[in-house]
Amino acid sequence: MTFKNILRVLLLPAIVAISLISCGRKMPTSATPVTPDQVYGYQRTVLVELFTSEFCTNCPTADRAAERLTAEMGDSLCLVEMHPKGFLSLGDSLGIYPADTLAGQYESGLSVTGLPFFSCDGLENILGTTVDEEATYQSYRQMADIRKSIKSPLRISLTALLDQDAVLYSAQITADGSLSQTADLGLVLLVVEDSVNAYGNVFRYVARSLIPSTKGDQLDILPASSVSRSGSIAKDPGWLPWRLSLIAYVRNNGTKEIIQAARARIYAALTAPATPVLNLPADDAVNLDLNPTLSWLASSGAASYTLHLATDSLFASLVLYPSGLTATSLTAGGLRNASTYYWRVKASNNAGVSGWSTARCFTTTATLLPGNPILAAPVDGDTGVSKNPTLLWNAASGAASYGLQVATSNSFYPSSIIYSQSGLTGTSRSLLGLDPGAAYYWRVNAANIAGASAWSETWSFVTTANPAPEPPALVWPANGELNAGTSPALSWSSSYGAASYALQVSPSSDFRSAVYDQSGLTDTSRAVSGLDSLTTYYWRANASNSYGASNWSGAWAFTDARGYGFSRLISPDSATRQPDTIISYSLSDPEPPEMGFHIYLTNLSPKMNIYAQAPTSLNSDSLLFWGFLCTETGCQGPNGIASAVFNAGTTQHWTVHFNFNTMPPPEGLYSLMLKLWASDNPSHIMTRRLYLEVLP
Repeated sequence: MTFKNILRVLLLPAIVAISLISCGRKMPTSATPVTPDQVYGYQRTVLVELFTSEFCTNCPTADRAAERLTAEMGDSLCLVEMHPKGFLSLGDSLGIYPADTLAGQYESGLSVTGLPFFSCDGLENILGTTVDEEATYQSYRQMADIRKSIKSPLRISLTALLDQDAVLYSAQITADGSLSQTADLGLVLLVVEDSVNAYGNVFRYVARSLIPSTKGDQLDILPASSVSRSGSIAKDPGWLPWRLSLIAYVRNNGTKEIIQAARARIYAALTAPATPVLNLPADDAVNLDLNPTLSWLASSGAASYTLHLATDSLFASLVLYPSGLTATSLTAGGLRNASTYYWRVKASNNAGVSGWSTARCFTTTATLLPGNPILAAPVDGDTGVSKNPTLLWNAASGAASYGLQVATSNSFYPSSIIYSQSGLTGTSRSLLGLDPGAAYYWRVNAANIAGASAWSETWSFVTTANPAPEPPALVWPANGELNAGTSPALSWSSSYGAASYALQVSPSSDFRSAVYDQSGLTDTSRAVSGLDSLTTYYWRANASNSYGASNWSGAWAFTDARGYGFSRLISPDSATRQPDTIISYSLSDPEPPEMGFHIYLTNLSPKMNIYAQAPTSLNSDSLLFWGFLCTETGCQGPNGIASAVFNAGTTQHWTVHFNFNTMPPPEGLYSLMLKLWASDNPSHIMTRRLYLEVLP
């Protein structure tokens, strides 16, 4: 008795006796509710893998049940019969080694192993069958219906053509917004042959080839995005072209779940394709860049194309000669300046090869490629970078424009690129809304009529971890504005991601006292009224959202000087506990003719809030404080008027004499109001609030 027959006698009866055993995840019933996280956007195509063998006596029952399931569920299910090659040492002649790997993974941890083995989307598994084919079918159908009812976050569009010695495929995978960004996904491709005659039986949907591995080709895809894959699979001469189909499925390698599947009939032609017709560049084209794109019209019945590019019309000196091209264009890189090239294309499919197209020629430009740009800022490896950064680079010699790429991976894999733009005419670019605490990679190239340079070095930076928005940029009044008025409309730029803004206006550069302090502003401008002329004010803004507030913007200053120059000669306005403090000021008059001024001094201003360690108020107790104002002609006490006349273009000087009638004077911030008006125009009033801070 042969070893295989011994296995059939000793092993397989035990397998046949196995009743329906659910393995893997607990098998749900048809009444199991669909949870909210299972409600995705796309209809699921279920993948059923039936592991079967030539030497399995009960496998035909499973085969018939699975084939009935396929016939009834139609396009909503893909069935593939997996014949292990060495699993349980059966040595099936239809076997492929990936089937062994998958069978071992699915049955790992089971106390009993064997065939047939039914797997639905890699999660719902049944080992063995019952003798009753109807009961086996019903158990398979229950699992498939449950999986079909669960929406998938992916959709797969698949096409396949048969060429001379390969299957050419193209797949587009689209994700909705619910796809997990942390899943380890792989794209697996299976060539399936229908109605295979082997060892006296006919087998349906037999797996002939699985590439690249059971884990698939790593699939990097972001939520609400799509990626494309194309390539070729070597064709075995024994496969019958009219019976072939291609299955593509996406597998979560962490959970072994098949997330989505698709099936396409592999198109096989009856006759050779037509000869291609060249499109661009036109024949005898001149001044082409050094990386021209060569294109041709699609050839009827073509599965792929071969292109020849040469430096001679006889194509003896080939520069490029790619075959298996599935697109109708190719970019030829690295050509020489001021050189003539010849090119032609032919098409092929499984039935034959066309003739060559009519050859064309073109001549490249004499202009040299530009130099590679050198990156400038943010410096490589910088951290705490703004979430709205401006990327800077140095100009490259010969450049007419630049291209910039920013990605979350230094491989710049397409799904990792968050910004890609060519044709930039400057040497900087601002980005908005980068993630907080995230690493980014960026590079730049240069371009001119000859083409694009190589990419610069790749630099990286990490954004600030603060999820709050960035500080806004101040707009108006411009920093140092001298004629802002006493009711200016302050404006600032919007900050990406901001929900509201805060604005502060103060006569102090450290904002210890504020004449305006307001948060929760939803627009980017605010009119502030009641300010004093001839007074320098400082202003700043910040932005807030649900994560918190940004830092303050840089402070800008403005004054309503109305053409007059007002300056403080002694700074700062502070003093220790002294009975007398004198601070000098000056006023310059640019207007002809000579101007007369009345200078009036009130003793104390109204109270106003200031902000230091804790809210306090300005001291306005008249019993503590007297103020004297002195010009070149004399001094005047509180509530008095001093007169002064000076010529246009000259400067009037005066001092404010703070005199405290207590010893020592109390600590705090004191203020007086100084009013000035023109003698020939009493309505032309200017005011200046004068501050004195008494320190310990």
